[in-house]
Amino acid sequence: MSFPTRITFSHIISVIKTAGHKNHVPLGRWGIKSDRNYGLVADYSNEDHCGSCDYYIDKKNRNASMNKYTEELLDLEYECMVNNTPN
Repeated sequence: MSFPTRITFSHIISVIKTAGHKNHVPLGRWGIKSDRNYGLVADYSNEDHCGSCDYYIDKKNRNASMNKYTEELLDLEYECMVNNTPN
């Protein structure tokens, strides 16, 4: 598909005619006008941007369990070092 390389006079007139119109309708969920759905729209936009909360919670839980595991290993290493060090 090729686009015209020149701007035509009819194109300029079309842009000028439609520039002043403020009757555009937001598409998709942004077209929701009722007050009860504002929170839902915000949640959906956050999910669009960041991913679902389930993913975030799973990631945090995985990091917490990994930190706990690492801390237990460090404690065991310390105990072995203390027990094997001469007085």
